Amino acid sequence: MDLSALERNISRLEASLGSLELWLALMTGLVVIGLVLEYWHEIPEVIDNLKRSWSWKPLCIIAGAILITVGVAGELGIQFVASGKETELRKANDAVFAGLNVEAATAREEASKADERASNNEKEAAQLRKQLAPRTVSESDRRTLGTQLRPFAPSFSGRQVKVSSYTADADGMVFSLEIMDVLSRAGIHVEPLIGRIVPVGLVDVGVKVTGPSADEKFISTLLTGIKAHLDTSLSWETGSKYTEVSIEVGVKPVAGLPVVVSAAP
Repeated sequence: MDLSALERNISRLEASLGSLELWLALMTGLVVIGLVLEYWHEIPEVIDNLKRSWSWKPLCIIAGAILITVGVAGELGIQFVASGKETELRKANDAVFAGLNVEAATAREEASKADERASNNEKEAAQLRKQLAPRTVSESDRRTLGTQLRPFAPSFSGRQVKVSSYTADADGMVFSLEIMDVLSRAGIHVEPLIGRIVPVGLVDVGVKVTGPSADEKFISTLLTGIKAHLDTSLSWETGSKYTEVSIEVGVKPVAGLPVVVSAAP
């Protein structure tokens, strides 16, 4: 049962209890009136009899009538006072209940805020883990991508694909080796220049592939395959100014940071 239904049930029970108390007071009052009416005429007669001749019986009748009437009347009075106390008690309970509801609502709000903070912290931690995680393509995905690139192997007969990365960039070196592994599985010869680029000034980020226009389909298939298995920055350019395919692996990009392009020399 939810809280609102419980509150409605309590209010209904309290209203029913109040009605019963009213009826009980009315019935007790009728008993008092009945006793008064019953002994109203008997007591004077008993007193007259007692004056004529002393006897314990009339005295007991008078005392009993008085005690019964006073007792019932006292019961009615006490019931009236108790009813007021019960009303005060219900009000106090309602106040406590309302206070508990406020505290429960506050606790739920705090718990919701804590859950939200925990969720935000988890998102930030996940984003941080993603930023710190190395760029990598699993062996099975490299095998699949190598199979997709195998039809292009004959067009590279007598040619090599250059794969390069920066000096001291461990992530870039490992990712370059993985790209080299993909090309080797496709039967394409590679000229490794891994870890040989010495950065001067700003460094490039992500992976950039350049090559002749005739190799555009190969470059597109390679980058599409990498993108399918890895969320990283990829770019490519083809044209007559390029005579060979070159894959340059820059540093890993960090989401949210501005991209600064080095000025042309």
